[in-house]
Amino acid sequence: MARLAAETFADTLRKRQSRGQCDDDVLIFVSADDKEVWTSLGVVTKRYLSDEAVHAVTSKA
Repeated sequence: MARLAAETFADTLRKRQSRGQCDDDVLIFVSADDKEVWTSLGVVTKRYLSDEAVHAVTSKA
């Protein structure tokens, strides 16, 4: 339940902030209380960051 909430929140926040151009942004969400971390990637960013790279960063958060 907390994981789905973290995923939804991070994806929604990344899309609403429009920080990148052409969906080339990244947002890492950390909830210390829930012990959840989620990395939300734009479509373009997904082409350049492998799942392994995202997991390596997420596991250190």
